[in-house]
Amino acid sequence: MLAERGMVRSVQGRGSFVEEAPLRYAIGRRVRFSENVIAAGRSPRGRLIGVATVVDAEPARRLALPPRTPLLRVELVSSANAVPLSRSTSWFEQARFEGLEAELHRTGSVSRAFAAHGIADYTRLETVISARPVDPAEQELLELPAGRAVLVVDAVNADAGGRPIQVQRTRFAADRVHLIVGS
Repeated sequence: MLAERGMVRSVQGRGSFVEEAPLRYAIGRRVRFSENVIAAGRSPRGRLIGVATVVDAEPARRLALPPRTPLLRVELVSSANAVPLSRSTSWFEQARFEGLEAELHRTGSVSRAFAAHGIADYTRLETVISARPVDPAEQELLELPAGRAVLVVDAVNADAGGRPIQVQRTRFAADRVHLIVGS
């Protein structure tokens, strides 16, 4: 009953854990996972779970690139105080972000990986929020019971010149975050 209410979570082989109050996660023109988590008094961590070179017309279009442009597709799981909050998939122009994988492995942070590529700051161009039931892969990575919901945040980020540099789809454990939309 406590698990159904989101007050505890059980992880096979690890035990049961009391859930923290939902984290307030600000979404505006400048969105940073680590800053949101630190502002909530928690410790952020990003874990790289996969990188692949792909050709995908839709993310390329959203990055203002030709449809056959090689892209890096990056999968991350982000946590606060060792509790998984989100799974994200991001697409980047491969030619512009050579070596991004090594930086993400080293730091677990997209912002730090951008800085290593000469992008000191970036802003959000677009955010679309929806919700749906968790799928089996997300359920495992986010350590969620079956039947939970995820908040899906589709976004495009741009460099200081307004050029799109990242298309991102983040799936948040809906009972672990409150998305705060601002300007």
